[in-house]
Amino acid sequence: MKTGTNKITKRILKYFLLSTVLVMGLGYIFSTVLLGKVYIKQQYNELEKISGQIESEYKMYGTYSSSLVLGIISEGGNSHCFGPGKMMWLNKVDVEKLKEKDTLVTNKREKYLTYKKPTDSGYIVVMKSYYDTKEYINLIYLILAIIFMVSIIISNPLAIYLGRRFTKPIIDLKQASDEIAKENFDVHINVKTGDEIEELAQSIKKMSKEISYKYNLQREFIANVSHDFKTPLSIIKNYSEAIGDELVKGEEVKEYSEIIIEEVDRLNRLVSEILQLSKIKEGKVNMNFERISITHIIKECVKKISFMSNDNFEIAVINNLNNDIFIKGDEIYLYRVIYNLIDNSIKHSCGDSIKIILENVSDNVKISIRDNGKGIDEEFIGEVWDRYLKNKSSGGMGIGLSISKEILLKHEFSYGARNLKESGVEFYFIIPKDKVF
Repeated sequence: MKTGTNKITKRILKYFLLSTVLVMGLGYIFSTVLLGKVYIKQQYNELEKISGQIESEYKMYGTYSSSLVLGIISEGGNSHCFGPGKMMWLNKVDVEKLKEKDTLVTNKREKYLTYKKPTDSGYIVVMKSYYDTKEYINLIYLILAIIFMVSIIISNPLAIYLGRRFTKPIIDLKQASDEIAKENFDVHINVKTGDEIEELAQSIKKMSKEISYKYNLQREFIANVSHDFKTPLSIIKNYSEAIGDELVKGEEVKEYSEIIIEEVDRLNRLVSEILQLSKIKEGKVNMNFERISITHIIKECVKKISFMSNDNFEIAVINNLNNDIFIKGDEIYLYRVIYNLIDNSIKHSCGDSIKIILENVSDNVKISIRDNGKGIDEEFIGEVWDRYLKNKSSGGMGIGLSISKEILLKHEFSYGARNLKESGVEFYFIIPKDKVF
């Protein structure tokens, strides 16, 4: 676990240092190139301002003395020097050769910044030691270098701290994922970061619950399949042995053989439904979506079921839409859905009738099948469409409802089941208005 933490922390430290070096390096280069020019320009502007002050005072009083800068007042070929010390070399300066903004190097290799201002009678030249300017710039460079080094020193523990703080929730999520991989779904994830990592933690917790739910259903499925296969296989085995041992004769042999065939057919149907469900779920079944009449499909299902069921059983079709409904769908597969829902309601009805209702719900078409049976436990009402659920009263695995669910999903129809207030259950699906012609 420490290895994982160290890897991320080292990576954060590396990127942090690289970013710091890059930013500080660019800042240092930028300041080296531009700061000196900007500061020197500022010094020239200051000299220009001082020369204006000298001109004004000279015109007013005829003289000027300054302790701030050195200067020369050139007038009619005569030069007057001023400033601290009034250095003799100022008299040797050829004012005419100086540019407006220039530098001057003395015979002692001293460097000055100079500014020459033209006047009505000559020039005013003011100057300032370049050594002071250079010293100030070097001081700034030194301060930047110190800041750079301090930033590097501080960034190390800071990056390590941030790395550990950042990686802790990630390590917690990794541990939780490892536990889930070991089929331990009761994991405790306490990540409160207020960002995407917390959202990821919530997603993993949700995933753990979903996997746990599916895992338990899968175990039930295996147990249910084993039971549903074991019963017909036991009958086939026992009846075959009875025939083989000649324990039955004459008409009984024929009767036993018919029972064996019935159980084999039962197994075939069971296997076929499981395979069909798998194919639909994996998208290996091509559905032919076209304009079809849903009312016609309902009539055909009712007609067939009525023929096969008790004549006294009533299937009431209540069309609140008062017209034929055409939708976009696959007629064969929707026939299977409606047939299965009707057949399922008949099996669980305690009376002698069920209702099929067509109605408008928020401009959508709702098809519902209602029986008057005992209903479904509320804790299982949301699971009746699941292929792993085996209801004790149904005697089956719910494969028919699961196939219906997948067909409805392929059609992009919503579906559901609910217990009715009076008695019975309503199974329904809703056809969106954009799929109704």
